[in-house]
Amino acid sequence: MHIPALQKRPTAQLILLHGYGAGSDDLAPLAKIIQSQNPALTVWLPQAPLLPEGIPGWFSIPSFDPQTLLKLLKEGAASFLEQLQENITPGLPLYLAGFSQGGMMALQLGLHHVETQGVFSFSGGLCDVKSATPPKLLHLFHGLQDDVVPAFFSKGTAEALKAKLTLDPEAGHWVEPSWIEATALAIHQDSVQNGNTQI
Repeated sequence: MHIPALQKRPTAQLILLHGYGAGSDDLAPLAKIIQSQNPALTVWLPQAPLLPEGIPGWFSIPSFDPQTLLKLLKEGAASFLEQLQENITPGLPLYLAGFSQGGMMALQLGLHHVETQGVFSFSGGLCDVKSATPPKLLHLFHGLQDDVVPAFFSKGTAEALKAKLTLDPEAGHWVEPSWIEATALAIHQDSVQNGNTQI
């Protein structure tokens, strides 16, 4: 799903990746909130393929063992890379964000495969921190009541990469409105600093 910029000439692009078992349209309301503060931002919400277990996802999740997940995450990111590159507009600053498994993908892709201005992970957090190249903006968000993806994934990654970390003591496995507001503001401020005044 592509959401065109609200202004005629886009000056930046955001790729927003959904979670395991979900669809690209699930994050459309969040994309539109971010876009409302960044009207020259174009958004792409890709759809994950159907996994062998019969549900959409970027990679299978046989367990939450970090090493097993990390191996599958690397494979999933590599498989998606060609499609990602085909949908990136050359010359436009790129931001990546995602929820849960999509947040892991955003981190892995943004730290190892494509040049980005910023990466934002919501309730995801896991990625390969070895030989990672963090972007200027790197912000991880996680709820301490998350009973699906453990918050220590985000804690460990943020500590290893010296990234910004927001831990919400009351949040579970979802995206808090304040996280989206912070992301929208960070993209706006970064775009203004880069001279993209239309955004």
